[in-house]
Amino acid sequence: MKLIFTLIISSLFLNSIAQTKTSGNVSFAFTTQTANGEYSPKHVLAAWVTTSSGTYVKSLKVMAQERIQYLYAWKATSSSDKTDAITGATLNSHQTHNLSWNCKDLSGVDVADGDYKLWVEFTDKDGVGPKQSYTFTKGATLVSLNPADVTNFKSVSIQYTPATNDIASVSSENKYVTVFPNPFSEEVKIVVKDSENNKLYIYNTVGKLVSVLNSTSNTNGSIIFNWNAKNSENQEVAKGIYFYTYKSKKASYSGKLIYVK
Repeated sequence: MKLIFTLIISSLFLNSIAQTKTSGNVSFAFTTQTANGEYSPKHVLAAWVTTSSGTYVKSLKVMAQERIQYLYAWKATSSSDKTDAITGATLNSHQTHNLSWNCKDLSGVDVADGDYKLWVEFTDKDGVGPKQSYTFTKGATLVSLNPADVTNFKSVSIQYTPATNDIASVSSENKYVTVFPNPFSEEVKIVVKDSENNKLYIYNTVGKLVSVLNSTSNTNGSIIFNWNAKNSENQEVAKGIYFYTYKSKKASYSGKLIYVK
């Protein structure tokens, strides 16, 4: 009887761990390069999320119309679902894509913590094109990954930032970035120990791009950004949690901002 009780308790404990659902945000950036297909540089493209076992979670971006049938991997996994994804026509050139996922499923519910795969596929011909997947772990710990370049996918960056309610833990999320004050009520300053890029991106908790900031100064190898809690249309945003993302050739950083108004 004691053994059975122990097994039941252990099972409940493991199930509880498996069902932990930390809120968070993922920034996924990558640059595509030609596969020298018959339509190159024109191509169709899809990016999506699955569990580590390959179960479909959500599409992030689908750029295809007439030739969408050639995105074989995406179609097989998603059943052509484009809910909440960025969509559009065939791309005319290869470029850098900056995507964001709020770690929610198609029902708007936080997914369980664990390993997930970010997929990207494109084709520049009437046939199978290159695809690639990248695995990260969603949980209570911030993740920063820069996978090695492969033939058709370069400068990949994955930033996962868990959203906690512990305001005291937010001040600075790594030694290369200083954020102050945070929480903030009027303006926040973000200082990055890098000087290769003069832009910083602000997202809300559902992954929508809120504002693109230009640096205000560059001093002693550090670059400074100031955000006054306004969006790209110069309108004040609602109080709450936001995320910044910075990326250059040698580094990429992501973190949380709290606007308390």
